[in-house]
Amino acid sequence: MQMNGSNDMLVEMEKRLRATQAEIFERYVPDRIARRIVERLLSSATIRPMMELELNGCTSSESARILMAEELISISTFRSRAKGFFGQECEGIELSSLGISTLFEVQEGLEGNPWMSFIQGAIIAYACIDYGSGICGTRSRIESSLDHPDPDVFERFVFLRTGQYQFQCNRFSKTRVDSEERASTAGWWSVVDDVKRGGDILDFSIS
Repeated sequence: MQMNGSNDMLVEMEKRLRATQAEIFERYVPDRIARRIVERLLSSATIRPMMELELNGCTSSESARILMAEELISISTFRSRAKGFFGQECEGIELSSLGISTLFEVQEGLEGNPWMSFIQGAIIAYACIDYGSGICGTRSRIESSLDHPDPDVFERFVFLRTGQYQFQCNRFSKTRVDSEERASTAGWWSVVDDVKRGGDILDFSIS
C-alpha cells in the first residue's frame, strides 16, 4: 500500500469533538466542580450505560458488550407472550450483582445532590440510542415494546453475543408510536416513572 504521508483529518475531528463536548458541559453545568462530576459520570463507558438500563431499560449494543466484558450485566432468555410473537425466544439483559453494587457505590451519598438529578434527567430525555448495531434491553423493556407494539424500538433489539436482530417481521410495519406515547409506558420498565421524560430515539445509524 502506497502512502503519501500523514494528514490531519482525524486529529482535527477528535479535537473538534472534544471541544464541542466541553462547550456543552460548560453551558449546562457552569460550576467547575459540579462539571467534573457530571462529565466523569456521563463520559464513563460503564456508569452511563448502567444508568440507561435502570432509567431507560436499554442501552446500545456497543455499551452492552462493554458491560458484559466487565461482568456488570447478565443475560437471560424468555419466551414472548405478546400477540404476534407468542412463544418466540427472546434475550434480555439485567444488571448483575456486581453491576448493582457498582452503581450503588457511584450514587451513594448523592441521592439528594441536584447534579445527580440533573444527570438522571439528561438520560431520561431520550428513549434509546442506536449507533448502528442495535440496542440491548431488559426483559421488561422488551416485553413492553411488544405488548404495546412499538416497532421503532423492538426492531432494534439484538442478541448480545451474535448481534443478530431479535424481531424481524412486517406485521407492524405501519404501526408508529410518537415520543410522548412511548414515554408514557415508562411505568413498565423504568425505576423512575412519575417524572417528565423524553421518548425520542436517537438513531445515529443513518447519520
